[in-house]
Amino acid sequence: MLKRIDREQQTKRVNMTYKTTTKGFTPLSIRTHKARKAHTCVKCSKTVPKGDNYTKTVATEDNMFMSNAWHSSCFVDHSEYIDDCNKRQ
Repeated sequence: MLKRIDREQQTKRVNMTYKTTTKGFTPLSIRTHKARKAHTCVKCSKTVPKGDNYTKTVATEDNMFMSNAWHSSCFVDHSEYIDDCNKRQ
């Protein structure tokens, strides 16, 4: 069962968060959408205007369900950063 968390408890980086029973990081969906409304990019905090393409990620991490919007370029930059970090390990 998912439990909604108050907006005051959410961090700036997470647009929508729900409690789950999962452990660790599990990506569920990474898709490109055309915005029907304005969104805020989770990386740069700038607006993704209505009509622009953006990347939507859905994942669970440490008992939390997350849904985030990214500028497509911000998502690519972040993905490359994560890949570089994983190569160093």
